Amino acid sequence: MEGLLNRSILENRPLEVIYQSSKGAFTQRTLMVKSFNDTYVMAFCLMRRKVRVFKRCNILSARLKSSKKLSDA
Repeated sequence: MEGLLNRSILENRPLEVIYQSSKGAFTQRTLMVKSFNDTYVMAFCLMRRKVRVFKRCNILSARLKSSKKLSDA
C-alpha cells in the first residue's frame, strides 16, 4: 500500500479505494493523496470535494486510477 500512496503523490494521480467507515458502511472513493503515515492518509476526496483523513486499516483495496483516456485505447 505504501508504494501506491507514494506513487499517487509523486505522479499526482488519483487513487481509487474501497473504504469501510467506522460505522461499517462501504464506499468507493477517488482520492488525491496529500500525505500519509503509518496510521492515516490525508487526501482530497473527490466524492465529498474536501480534504479528509482516512484510517489506513479501513482502506480495503486501492489502485491507481488509469491515466489513459478511453479514446487513447
